[in-house]
Amino acid sequence: MVSALVKRAYASWVPIIGRRPRPMDEDYAETFAAAEFEAWVKTDGDLIRGLLILQPEPDHLWVDNVAVDPVAAGTGIATELLDHAAKRAIELDLPETWLFTHEKMQVNREIYLHLGWTQFVPEDPIGDNFVYFRKPVGEAGA
Repeated sequence: MVSALVKRAYASWVPIIGRRPRPMDEDYAETFAAAEFEAWVKTDGDLIRGLLILQPEPDHLWVDNVAVDPVAAGTGIATELLDHAAKRAIELDLPETWLFTHEKMQVNREIYLHLGWTQFVPEDPIGDNFVYFRKPVGEAGA
């Protein structure tokens, strides 16, 4: 079940940021049904090990959530999920992918930088506690 995966993926962040991260309280049945979102899961047999939720915007593909089951951490699933986001951006003819993470999620920030994402400040940030990243995806067909 997707909600259970997300809760496992984000549980360790609760004491670090002092509250439940937003993805832990999302209604995933509603998200999956919403036309503006796309979802992709990475499975291992019958088990969901990773989740990617995308939202196309006019000038980028928004990575709304990337979650990896803690038992699968370090296996490359996050990279695979983010690579899928880049491929989808190319299919949609969008030049880059964007995401944010909580400022206290230092491990995530380091992973994104290691994977070639660049930190930036968007024109209209949604809050003070987030660090935004973007990554160009190249041209369609490249």
